[in-house]
Amino acid sequence: MQRITYHIICLLALLGISFPAIAQTDTLCVNATTNNYFVINTAGSSYFWDTQGNGAINSGQGAANANITWTQTPGTYLLSVTETNQDGCEGLPQELTIVVLPVYNDTTDVTLCEN
Repeated sequence: MQRITYHIICLLALLGISFPAIAQTDTLCVNATTNNYFVINTAGSSYFWDTQGNGAINSGQGAANANITWTQTPGTYLLSVTETNQDGCEGLPQELTIVVLPVYNDTTDVTLCEN
């Protein structure tokens, strides 16, 4: 009976976990550092940021905002953040697609087309 009670408390506590204030996709260049990833901070909660090995979390692990430097390899990656509330209940991960574009250092004249 105690275990069922714990799950009910967790379920009720999870209903209070906030959803992220981040967009669906972020596009940036290789080695770019950004500190504008955040979720709505809930007092007493901690936040786990995960770049799945494609970015370095410079600061913010455990906090509602994070500063991340992205990979040197162009591609599409996933950033997720999972909130754990003060009762130890973990929410569902919120995900953001990260598109890392290459940087070209070409000294020749190049004609670029829009779109």
